Amino acid sequence: MPDHGRIVQIGAPTELYDRLATPDVSGSLGNPAMNRIAPDFVSAAPMLSARSGIRPEDLRVTVDVRSPITAGEPLGGYSAMTIAGGGRSLRAILAGRPAFRPGNAVAVSADPACVHVFGPGRERLAR
Repeated sequence: MPDHGRIVQIGAPTELYDRLATPDVSGSLGNPAMNRIAPDFVSAAPMLSARSGIRPEDLRVTVDVRSPITAGEPLGGYSAMTIAGGGRSLRAILAGRPAFRPGNAVAVSADPACVHVFGPGRERLAR
């Protein structure tokens, strides 16, 4: 994967998708793109990073009162949701046709093992 004209990562497509070398690579792979999140989005994520991300399919969505769904898009075997929260929007991919609809309030969480964490020099930190 190139970054400003220099190659930062080489590998099979699934390796690139699963083990991002830099946060910039994450914007080039996947649709919808990876969500950029605060380092403390998942409490077990290291706090020394200013850059963290989570794939839309790795988000868990449950009924709650915290964050409204602002858009929903059924896509056959799965559905894409846009969820407002924390001053930004998150995209989630959910299997099937969930009962959630725009206007519903939900909570969003994730397994800490699914969070991609990058250090201040933009390097990937072990997870």
